[in-house]
Amino acid sequence: NVAEEAEEAADILASAIRRMQRIDISNCPQDYQNAWDDIIDHWTKWERICRSGDIDTAFTLASQSATIVSRLNPIAKSHGVTVYD
Repeated sequence: NVAEEAEEAADILASAIRRMQRIDISNCPQDYQNAWDDIIDHWTKWERICRSGDIDTAFTLASQSATIVSRLNPIAKSHGVTVYD
């Protein structure tokens, strides 16, 4: 059932968002913090859309997620962090 799967996805997203919000990134560079916040904002929107039952928009947001998340490593690398992709 698509509605049940959307609700399950929303629960998973909510859990991930809570965990991300508990991580202290206050000592990270501002551009990294901004990218981190962009992920949380995107996932929060995605979670809400899943709960609303708007499956088409949920799929669109899901397809955008990897691109938004992929911004973190290049920012970290630009600040000298070694990232093992």
